[in-house]
Amino acid sequence: MVRLARARVPGAVDIRHASLSEPLGWLDDESQDVAVMALVLHPLDEPSNDGLASAGRSYFGVETVEETWQDDWTVRWLRQPLERWCAEFADAGFVIERLVEPQPVAAMERVDPDVYRKLLNEPGFIVFQLAKSRVVPVFSGGA
Repeated sequence: MVRLARARVPGAVDIRHASLSEPLGWLDDESQDVAVMALVLHPLDEPSNDGLASAGRSYFGVETVEETWQDDWTVRWLRQPLERWCAEFADAGFVIERLVEPQPVAAMERVDPDVYRKLLNEPGFIVFQLAKSRVVPVFSGGA
């Protein structure tokens, strides 16, 4: 993904691969205007509670999931409910300006018709546009 990003956005853009499980020592506080974090959030392994329940799991559970994609690419992520992700954003001083669930472009149908049809009915990605909060949170999670 880094290689593709560098090819699509050449020039003065700093594109890096990092694990959020490690400190970002190369990044000074408040030094960035924009961050794109692909494949960071995976709130649902399947798009419905029924799918999770049939696998003996709860939507409200928190777990690390590891899969192998394309035979040799190991991908690991934290699966947790959206409420918890949003609380983490707020606790870090951010608010959600916009939430986008991208749908596939029509050209994808020629490349992979099965995945194209699936993505027309199920979100494959979720995009959060965050901004610094201008107010102090009043509510601090928990039931």
